[in-house]
Amino acid sequence: MSRRKVFIGVGILIIVASTLVGYFRFRVVSHQFVGAFERVEGDAVITTGRFISEEHPEINTPDHNKTVKVLITPETQIVKILLQLPQSGGFYADDLPKEEKIVTLQELSQEKFIDLNITAAGNIYNKSEFKAQRIEYRVGISSN
Repeated sequence: MSRRKVFIGVGILIIVASTLVGYFRFRVVSHQFVGAFERVEGDAVITTGRFISEEHPEINTPDHNKTVKVLITPETQIVKILLQLPQSGGFYADDLPKEEKIVTLQELSQEKFIDLNITAAGNIYNKSEFKAQRIEYRVGISSN
């Protein structure tokens, strides 16, 4: 084999290797979507929000918002988190007493003005449709 063929082969190998390294290094992976609940369509939830990625926080901004169709399977857990709101004063939602309640898709469809925190098993980044593993949303209830 001539030197020229060896150099061409090595050059192609370097180009392919650097392309693969670049792809995997800058590939965005997200297993979470946070968005505003819009409606239920059949066995799916329509929501507008953004994908969340710890490795790429630049995608966690409103200018990356997208409307997605979240498919509900028999394995999907829909969790309503009831937050006990204090009588008065300020509060941090994470510090409030809470109770988790598993709800149905029908119950979720009755909610208004809620945000959904959706997790999925695989990489869902930039997909317009994906299966949810778990959907959580918070609702405040007064302690009266």
